[in-house]
Amino acid sequence: MGGKGSGGKNRKPAAIKKAEGNRGKRTSKAAPVKTALPGEPAMPAFMTPRMRAVWKMMIPILKEKGVLTKDCGIALGTLCATYVHFSEAELELVHRQEQISAKKRQRDAIETDIEILSRSLGGANRRRSDLLRHLRAGYQAFGLDPSSDSGVPAGDPKTPAQMKTRFDQILSAQSDKDEVVN
Repeated sequence: MGGKGSGGKNRKPAAIKKAEGNRGKRTSKAAPVKTALPGEPAMPAFMTPRMRAVWKMMIPILKEKGVLTKDCGIALGTLCATYVHFSEAELELVHRQEQISAKKRQRDAIETDIEILSRSLGGANRRRSDLLRHLRAGYQAFGLDPSSDSGVPAGDPKTPAQMKTRFDQILSAQSDKDEVVN
């Protein structure tokens, strides 16, 4: 019967059940595991010529990293679109800054135009930073950001001075002006 206070029969351990096998030959209730098909995905229809150029640049990189599958076409297309929009926002930002510089040289005649362009610069800068955030998220999703790599190997220190900890360096500093270097 069951253990102390259980009120019933003890369950059979999973290892024993597995060793006995499927006596009734019933089908397993486990859900099938979906595996991604490796290979190049189909290019989405919304791609512009510039996006297609980015697509062709990204495909070899993702193949080399081993993260390219046939079902990631829309995600990769979105990454390419975000990259193109980010580069356009970056060019727009540079163009707006050049406009502001030119207008500042003519300040005495057109001070009101400077205010208008400064407002549009703020909008362009916000758009650029928003697209940069999306671009970084896309890079991270495909494992293209530096934090996805295994890291930079650090060499062994060669001299006792290199083995000093940061705390030891602070304690041995002669004055507040001494620099503490990692």
